[in-house]
Formats: sequence, C-alpha cells, structure tokens
Amino acid sequence: MRRLRRVAAAAAVGLLAAVAPSPADAPVAAEPGGWWLTDPACDNWCRWRFVALVNYEQGDYLTAVWASALAYGRPEWANWMWVTIGCETGGTYNPAAWSGYYEGWSQQDPYYWPARAAAAGLPGGNPYHGVDSAMVMASMLTSREAWQHWPVCGRNGWRP
Repeated sequence: MRRLRRVAAAAAVGLLAAVAPSPADAPVAAEPGGWWLTDPACDNWCRWRFVALVNYEQGDYLTAVWASALAYGRPEWANWMWVTIGCETGGTYNPAAWSGYYEGWSQQDPYYWPARAAAAGLPGGNPYHGVDSAMVMASMLTSREAWQHWPVCGRNGWRP
C-alpha cells in the first residue's frame, strides 16, 4: 500500500506521464491471483477500473482518480482531474456532491450522464459513485478540447 501511495502522489504532480506501472504491480486488497489479473476478458481498462474501485472503497480517492486516468492510458491526466474534482465539489471531494442540478464528483449534467456513462463503458453507471464519475471524466477527456465540459474549474488548470 505504501508503494501505491507513493506512485499515486507522483501521479498527482504529473511525474508518471512517461512510465505507468502495470495493474498487476498495483498492490490492492484483493485475492491473490484474482480473476482481474488472470481473466483474458479483463483488459487493462478492466484491471485499472478494479484498482480504482478497491482504492475508492478503502477511502483513497486520489489513487482511485489516478487509476481511472490510467484506465485510459493517460496518467498525466490524474493531476488535472483531481484539481478539477476539488474545484467542482467546492473542495470537499464528496462523491455525492450536488449543485442543485449537476451531479457527482465531476458535476455531470443529468441529461447527458446516461450517454456519457455508456460511452465510457459504464452503462447504468452512477454519477454519485466516485469511480464511475472519474471514469466518465477520463473518457470525456479523450475527445478534443474536452476540458471545456468544466468551463469554470477546467479552464484554471492544465489542459489534458
């Protein structure tokens, strides 16, 4: 766990842009040699999502965001995502944040959420679950100028 926290901290400052560890190297609380490492149907996206879920459930939100960025092969996005999530939630990092209309960590428009979640590979995803929200955010960042979905918080930080 100590190694994972060091790697997560490095990701938060953008130091993992060139070298990303394998999901198999990430020490998480799971059964040794579990299905998520051995199932051929579970690709890198699946494995990093599992790492994100385990760390999220353990209360390690930063590592969950980092693993969500890695699921899309872009560890350099983790810092921008974390800063933007902090801004969008008013600094609380509360996965159940609600602005009166927008929902979750990444303050998603409920009208667009179902399509965005499905496009991220999470049909039926919950905007109030931090990993679902972070995975959708990372998926949205794969499109050109995607940071514009966060017009206030997104423009203040690094552009992925």
